[in-house]
Amino acid sequence: MEKIRLGILYDGKTLETWQAHCLQRLSTVKNVAITARFIEKKHAPVRESALMKLYHRASAPHATQRRSATEFDLGLDLSKLPSFLPDQDPPENAVHVILHFGHEPARAELTPRHGIWQFQQSHTRKYRGSPGFLDGFWELYYRELTTGTALLCYLNPGEAPIILREGFYKTLLHSRKGTIDQSLYDIATWPAEIFENLDYYLSVAKSSGSLPELRQPSPGQLIAYGFSSLWRKVYRVYERIFRHDQWCVGVVQEPIHRFLDPDFCPDITWLFFGKKSDKSRFTADPFGLEKEGVTHLFFEELRYEDNNGFISTVRLTEKWSEGEITLEPEKTLELPVHQSYPYVIEYEGETYMIPETFQANEIALYRADFSGSNDRYQWVKVKKLLPIDGIDTTLFQHEGRWWLMCTRQQPDHNLALFVWYSDDLFGKWKPHRHNPVKRDVRSTRPGGTVFYHQGELYRPTQDCSRTYGGQIVITRVISLTPEKFEEEPAAYVAPDPGGEFPDGLHTLSAVGNITLVDGKRQIFVYDEFKRILAYYKARILNR
Repeated sequence: MEKIRLGILYDGKTLETWQAHCLQRLSTVKNVAITARFIEKKHAPVRESALMKLYHRASAPHATQRRSATEFDLGLDLSKLPSFLPDQDPPENAVHVILHFGHEPARAELTPRHGIWQFQQSHTRKYRGSPGFLDGFWELYYRELTTGTALLCYLNPGEAPIILREGFYKTLLHSRKGTIDQSLYDIATWPAEIFENLDYYLSVAKSSGSLPELRQPSPGQLIAYGFSSLWRKVYRVYERIFRHDQWCVGVVQEPIHRFLDPDFCPDITWLFFGKKSDKSRFTADPFGLEKEGVTHLFFEELRYEDNNGFISTVRLTEKWSEGEITLEPEKTLELPVHQSYPYVIEYEGETYMIPETFQANEIALYRADFSGSNDRYQWVKVKKLLPIDGIDTTLFQHEGRWWLMCTRQQPDHNLALFVWYSDDLFGKWKPHRHNPVKRDVRSTRPGGTVFYHQGELYRPTQDCSRTYGGQIVITRVISLTPEKFEEEPAAYVAPDPGGEFPDGLHTLSAVGNITLVDGKRQIFVYDEFKRILAYYKARILNR
């Protein structure tokens, strides 16, 4: 099998940290060989104002720090590769692809078989930037919720490039450095992942259309950005110290498909275990099942005092519709790690649960055992499905297969969707060919039970672009096979801004003809206040 010959276009001397990571990952791809380097043409230095220089110095991302290429362990010496200067034409078929690390457009005469690949930092259709230049500025300036990144492929001179891959990351309004670092370290793996399935990515690539013009901010905009950035940093510290998330589970007496109606306004009954003013704990991630006419709820319960989640259960009594629960939740699963998102299913007469236990670095299946007394749930671990740090694992059957979807704790638990499949719940699980199949902080992380309606498959997801668990986006799954995944937004479920929990909603879970939800409000919690103060104190003392 012929290897893909890859050329690297850069300045010939130095690499940014993320670019070195990119080449290190490419060196592991069996069907790719880096065979040439193209020296980027030197351009006259861009004249920058003192304010622009200050902006770059104050917010330089770690990922864009430059070092000599020889200082990185790349697995090869770039200086020994055949080199082509700006005015030199390479032999025909010297390379099949050129990976362009520069900021300027490549020469029109360079037309390798699979094109010239170049990263576009910033929203492809709204702004235009490039790594190390104006990337992220306009998203921060206009307070965009997300920052986009794309890997573009220029196939023919004069034509708009195609988008090989695109991702959307949370804009950290208090930090340009953090915003850009999170995306650059992620996109460093993209070329290698695409080369491993090149035919597929070329077949599904879409045209980018015309790119917006790159424009410089005015001095006034730079000054406004500076003051705004400083205020956001101060406000973020204030929020962490004095404003804390409290979640509460609730019930909607409507089937889950009603949330597909954009005019549907759910009447939520919030389930307060004890007093409404209780600030010692929260409850979240509700799932449930019906057994002999009784609805059993399973959810995460967290006591702020020790900041460690566990799985609790409660039965809905005859007064639940009034928001009254006469029984205190019962801890139902004892594990030495944090637990949440107790996804429950019934299969072949048995009840199973997959709790989130990312600290144990595993996704495990537990079976309910009623051999004890009082018909209480006792859970027995029956199988480790995957040895990974899975987050919010969602399990379901579709077209004759079992499917498992989750995000992962590292590097960002809200960003990338991973999919596995198996012919047997207890059999071998195989990764989707294109894992991660999606990178979008707005609709990736699972947020409840997958469901069918009118023959179509829907998946509740979390929109974490504004805040963690800000709202639910129900996506319609267009295609799901071992080789393909495609979905699109179908409905948005936002919290009621005038309700008791106006700051977030991140679970929709079907139990028969009712739907379980959870809501978030921000309050002052003394135990959290002490914990965050201790965190900042430790940071200051360790400097």
